[in-house]
Amino acid sequence: MQMDVDGTPVTVVRKNIKNLYLTVLPDGAVRVTAPRRIPDQAVRDFVRDRAGWIARQQERLARLSPAEPGQTLFQGHRYRLCFDPAHPPGPDGGLLYLPVPPDSTEEQRAQALERFCRSALQNEIARRLPVWEGITGLYCTGWQIRSMKTRWGSCTPSAGTLRFSLALIRQPPICLDYVLLHELAHLKVPNHGDDFTALLDRYMPGWRAVRALLNGRA
Repeated sequence: MQMDVDGTPVTVVRKNIKNLYLTVLPDGAVRVTAPRRIPDQAVRDFVRDRAGWIARQQERLARLSPAEPGQTLFQGHRYRLCFDPAHPPGPDGGLLYLPVPPDSTEEQRAQALERFCRSALQNEIARRLPVWEGITGLYCTGWQIRSMKTRWGSCTPSAGTLRFSLALIRQPPICLDYVLLHELAHLKVPNHGDDFTALLDRYMPGWRAVRALLNGRA
């Protein structure tokens, strides 16, 4: 059977067992194997208690094998890498140009790609974050881009600072908007309770669908 737990689709498989078991599948889908007679509410509580772990697993899976060798994902689109110092860096058709010579080493190419992605995300956040600050009336004191492995973003409410994963530049722009709103909301509500989801509902009614897209489940 299918069950929705706070916007997360969960497949529940009932068997003749004594305990609950939680699995995040390679595509990011959530599956619970449960005893036959356990109430649905107990299954929902079980999933809610492990929401943080589920999110970490889905984020990890979303980052695995983002593209074939020689390709990359940029703002939700797949591009073939092209190394040409004479061409302006950035996407052009189905190619993403990087300012390194064709005979560059793999390390030089990886460094060039990271520099380009970091600069592009820096520009996007600088452009979009003030928009969401104006919409919500919530303002941060500063922000950083980091190479996060388990999160798309984080917030330190006491300091008013935000951090964003470099991997966000791979995702469609609406996903960046969702993470910006998510972390700004934590300035007011540090947890993921009802008050927090109410803020997201108010400013981005379709945030659950965007979260699913971000975590590879759309």
